[in-house]
Amino acid sequence: MAAHTAPLLALATLVLFAGRVPAQGAAASLQAGVTRFQDEQEFEMGARVSHRGVLGVDFSIDVYPEYLLADALAGVADLTVSAHVPLGVATVELRACPSVLGVVATGGAIARPGYNAGLGVVFTIDPRIAVRADYTYRRLQVGDESYPTTSFTAGFLIRR
Repeated sequence: MAAHTAPLLALATLVLFAGRVPAQGAAASLQAGVTRFQDEQEFEMGARVSHRGVLGVDFSIDVYPEYLLADALAGVADLTVSAHVPLGVATVELRACPSVLGVVATGGAIARPGYNAGLGVVFTIDPRIAVRADYTYRRLQVGDESYPTTSFTAGFLIRR
């Protein structure tokens, strides 16, 4: 039951702050970081695309390059609803919604559904360029079991 509290709390916070946030335009960022799954840590890299408004929608896709050496493509995709709280040169971003972990290899492909909740901080350098840091909590379903993963990523963001 406690595992479902984080996404619900994030979604409630999104609704609370949604009316106070100005539109920010479209943005794309390249990011890299670390995902922790059980006792393992994996390097990840990818991209995030978002359109900002009162409520934004983000799409993030990251791959784990280590698996490319084994002729496999492993990654995670998040589609999230987000709210933005401006704090001067920084903006705090709250996110929640579904996730999918996927692996494609010569023997076939698998996908595992889940959900995520996250917190990001975007520091504006000038009106078009910013840097961002994100923390994402995910729960992925594998059979009857649900497994937690966490990611920390950092990246550069370009606004249109």
